[in-house]
This record gives sequence, C-alpha cells and structure tokens, in this order.
Amino acid sequence: MNGGLGHGYDVLSEEEPTATIKGFRFFGWHELASFLELAAQLSEDEQEEMSWRYAEFIPTDEKLSDSFELYHSSSPEAFAPIPQ
Repeated sequence: MNGGLGHGYDVLSEEEPTATIKGFRFFGWHELASFLELAAQLSEDEQEEMSWRYAEFIPTDEKLSDSFELYHSSSPEAFAPIPQ
C-alpha cells in the first residue's frame, strides 16, 4: 500500500499533503487528518517511526475504497456526474 509515512511526505508535492488532509476530513476521517497534520511537522525519521499509527487508521487499501464507496452511495450529490 505504501512505503511508510516518511516516504509519503518525501515523494508528495507541497500541495498534495494539504489536499490529502482535506480529503480525509471530507470523508469524515478527522482524527487521521489531525494525525497527518502533526506528522507533517516531524522529521522523516520521526515520520517513519509513526508509520504504525497510520497503519492503524488505514490497514489496507480496501479500507479506503470501502469508505469512499459507502460515502458515495449515501451522498451521491457530493460528486460531479460522470459525463456520458
């Protein structure tokens, strides 16, 4: 799924972590978003040490996709329609 929390911050642009945090908040993952805001202030080594905490929030890719699918099915108006 990922190369660790530090790796994620290392390969993302400056804008991508902010967008990621906003996305997690949109889907109701407020505690994870707050954790990522805190992690952004840490050194890469400290971030790597905190990777286990991220894995507690998101143990598998399916956790993310299931969350998206649930939100999409309960609030389809929150998403733009797919052009035909």
